[in-house]
Amino acid sequence: VVVVVMVLLVALIGATVLLGDRVGVQLTSVAPLGEAHSTSSITIRFSEAMDHDSATAHFRTEPSLDGSFSWSGNTMTFKPGEPLQPGGDYTVSLEPGALSETGRAVLTEYRYSFTVRQPRVAYLFPADATPQNIWIADPADPESAAQVTNSPTGVEDFGVSPDGTQIAFTENNPILATSDIKLIDLATGGLEQLTNCQNAVC
Repeated sequence: VVVVVMVLLVALIGATVLLGDRVGVQLTSVAPLGEAHSTSSITIRFSEAMDHDSATAHFRTEPSLDGSFSWSGNTMTFKPGEPLQPGGDYTVSLEPGALSETGRAVLTEYRYSFTVRQPRVAYLFPADATPQNIWIADPADPESAAQVTNSPTGVEDFGVSPDGTQIAFTENNPILATSDIKLIDLATGGLEQLTNCQNAVC
C-alpha cells in the first residue's frame, strides 16, 4: 500500500510539473466598479505579491490616462493625474503576462468598466431658519435636491470625503449645549457617531 501511494504521489507531482500552472495569478478585487467619482483612484488587488514594474507595464485604461502608481502589499493603486470626466465611461484592463515576485504570471486578460457620476452640491438648508440639515442636489437639475440628514436639533457644519461617498458633520444638542461629530455613508444612509463629547462642542 505504501509503495502504491508513493507511486501515485510521484505521478501526481510529475503531472503537475508537465501541465504547468493552469491558474496563474488571480485578481481578488478591483475598484471602482459600476460608478466612480471624478477623484476616484483605480485599485487592483492580486492573490500574491507582484513584480511592480511588470504589473504596471500590463495595466491599460480606455481612454488612456496619465497618472502615478503606488503599492500597499498586494494592492496596486493608480491615481489619475487629472480628475476623471463626469459622465465619462472608462475601461480598465490588465493584460496577460504580468508576473508575480515568484515568477507566476497572470494568464488571462481582466477587463472591467465604470462610469463617472456627475458632480453634486452639498449644502445646509434652510439658510435662514433652524434646524438646518444637509441636502444634496445636481447643479444641472436643482429639482433633484434631496435631504441627506434628518437632525431635529440641526447640523452645525460638515465636510465631504475626497471621493464624495461620505459626509462628516457636527450635530447640535441645545439641551446639553454640546455637539458631536457623526459620519453618514451616502450610498447606504448608514450613520456612525464618531465622538461622544460631554460639556463640549466638538
